[in-house]
Amino acid sequence: LVSMSGPSIANEIIMDKPTTLVIAAKDTSLLEKTRKTFTNDVFRIYISEDKVGVDLGGFLKNIVAIIAGACDGLELGMNVKSAIMTRGFYEISLLANAQGANPKTLTGLSCLGDMIVTCCSEHSRNRRFGEAMARGKTFEQAKEEIGQVVEGVIATELAMKFAEEKGIRLVLIPQIYALVHEGKNAKQCIDDFFKNEGKYEF
Repeated sequence: LVSMSGPSIANEIIMDKPTTLVIAAKDTSLLEKTRKTFTNDVFRIYISEDKVGVDLGGFLKNIVAIIAGACDGLELGMNVKSAIMTRGFYEISLLANAQGANPKTLTGLSCLGDMIVTCCSEHSRNRRFGEAMARGKTFEQAKEEIGQVVEGVIATELAMKFAEEKGIRLVLIPQIYALVHEGKNAKQCIDDFFKNEGKYEF
């Protein structure tokens, strides 16, 4: 099995917009053949031997996209959205590192790269879901509006479960969980996040 992940909005791929992804596999003998198979004039592939990091990066970044969308729905501007994205990346890095991911992998295409496009693209399902909830839609209404799988919903649930098992302190992700699974007001989630953040960055 070869995993492929990175910043890749589907409609841009269909339109032959330049796209760069990373692949990873436990069986590293598969990687070079796979890279050559998928590489063309507009599709560039990097190789990683950290399958855990590539898999988790591509999965967990969807959590942050939901709250980034909520920032858009509340029209809070780019300052707060950028801060939310940065702190969200820090928290999902804690989770992925605790499961054996290489920290360097998370700064690459599969996590940070994919998180940027997922948090910022108008086509991102997870971002649009958070935006809809911030504008007053219920969970079911937001899901119906998107009409496709919103990976951040299950990712948020699993992240909370793993953090509890491992004793990892999270501040932002519990607020995203409360927004998605408990119907908490989006503005209150963001306010409570900033209120509970520590005074040291790291």
